[in-house]
Amino acid sequence: MAADFEPPLYRDKRTARFAAGERVREFLAFEKQAKKRLLILESAVSLNSLMLLPSNHFEALGGDRSGQFSIRINHNGVYALSGLLI
Repeated sequence: MAADFEPPLYRDKRTARFAAGERVREFLAFEKQAKKRLLILESAVSLNSLMLLPSNHFEALGGDRSGQFSIRINHNGVYALSGLLI
């Protein structure tokens, strides 16, 4: 894994607004878990640090999303990481 890990940029406008502290209606059902995962993402120093937490369920994606990774918010939600663009 690359050592030059950068803080996430949010491709999804709702996620960017949520990360900026705005309440987003679509995130209300899992707001607490999403805040926790964003804090983990923004605090990570490497992809390896994300893999070390079993609760992240960190995994490489395949197919047309090869080269991207995901972590789980809860049993329904997933953040997809694409070169650390979310």
